[in-house]
Amino acid sequence: TDAKKNTQKSDQQASGSTDSSLKTKITVASVEGNTLYIRNDISGVYSEGTCTLTLTKGSLIVKRLSEVQPLPQSTTCKGFDVPVSELSTGAWNIKLDVAIKDKTASAAGEVDV
Repeated sequence: TDAKKNTQKSDQQASGSTDSSLKTKITVASVEGNTLYIRNDISGVYSEGTCTLTLTKGSLIVKRLSEVQPLPQSTTCKGFDVPVSELSTGAWNIKLDVAIKDKTASAAGEVDV
């Protein structure tokens, strides 16, 4: 239930994009076992682009980079699996930035570790 609650919280806090033709949404932000899983969905089908995940808690910052992967109807980042050993317990802010060609989009959320 915590994973579901965290995903819902992230969905509610998803922000709009900086370019109306490109949007991203965090679809999963949950801790399972010793791993924090972050997944998203990007509007449109793209074969090239980058994703930057930034997790912050106070002065602590954890960053991850990923390429995009096209699906039949949309695109996703290749996924972020962050070992919880790299994170302290508590609430972490999630910021996900997507850059495809000259377009960018962002989404934000929060997850409890």
